Amino acid sequence: MQDACRAVFGSGATGKDLQDAIHASFPEGECEECSISEHSHGPVADDEILTKLIVDPIHIDKGVVSPAAFTDAYSLDLSLFREELATDKEIQLAIDQIKNTGWGKESPQSRSIVAVMHASAESIRALRLDNPSGPMCRIYDTGEADKPAHASVFTPTRARTNKSDQRAIRRALLNAFGTAKAMPNYRPGLKP
Repeated sequence: MQDACRAVFGSGATGKDLQDAIHASFPEGECEECSISEHSHGPVADDEILTKLIVDPIHIDKGVVSPAAFTDAYSLDLSLFREELATDKEIQLAIDQIKNTGWGKESPQSRSIVAVMHASAESIRALRLDNPSGPMCRIYDTGEADKPAHASVFTPTRARTNKSDQRAIRRALLNAFGTAKAMPNYRPGLKP
């Protein structure tokens, strides 16, 4: 199973195409139980705490975290860190990449990490849509060579076309992650 999961993840597909390929090949989320990346720490356990970096201005609306912070769960993949396993170095690398992405836009945009949010893997996996379609989210260990504690949240294929499901997913994830923690209070050595 692990080889089959790695083959799909390593196919070169990204974003929605990767989510569609994973859901088509493994509709019951079988790859959650496998080590997807040769760089990872293994499958994400239910008791792990996952960290979401909150980016200003794209995740902030009128001074508060917007449900839009969780749009990537169905539009790309929701990028998270496994809190106990992530080093300051890999989180700083992600921060720097986010900033550089903003400056690399056609209309350059200043971006900064203003907060983080935490949720347990178990609470994310427990989320359900209002119908019997199974879990709202799957969590995969998508460790990278320079970010081995990276994880990704994917959502069901139909959620990428159903606006009502998209709103429900964003709100449910925002509620699961709870209160944002300001960057100065999180890993003080980081440069947001």
